Amino acid sequence: MRTLFALVLLCAPAFAAPVPKELRRFPIEQLNGEWTAVEAVGWEERPDFTLHFNNGKVRLFALDCNAKFDTSTNPMRFDSHLGKGIFRVQQGELHFSWCNSSTGDRPEDFKNDLDCRYFILKRQVPAAME
Repeated sequence: MRTLFALVLLCAPAFAAPVPKELRRFPIEQLNGEWTAVEAVGWEERPDFTLHFNNGKVRLFALDCNAKFDTSTNPMRFDSHLGKGIFRVQQGELHFSWCNSSTGDRPEDFKNDLDCRYFILKRQVPAAME
């Protein structure tokens, strides 16, 4: 009987229904590395900053942000002491919309307004070692 029970437990995942794409969690480790802003939607000037991700920790300039990421939502969310925001990774770009901490709000979509900013970032590829 134990053998049958163990066999059922081992084989059950093979017969389970696939998890719908919208319910899968995004592995936050996939953000690891440097992402440089290439566009600030609604701004005339190109932004000049890089976000450094390391297993859920974010560094902007010399400031470390211990952000909390929720990758089960659509769009995905983050909270930090600097503010709240949403993000998505689409075609190799990080779309990042953020509201500063003074408003306490979270953007609902990816657009620019008075209190929230929308940036598009691209992953930096490390230079090849010579």
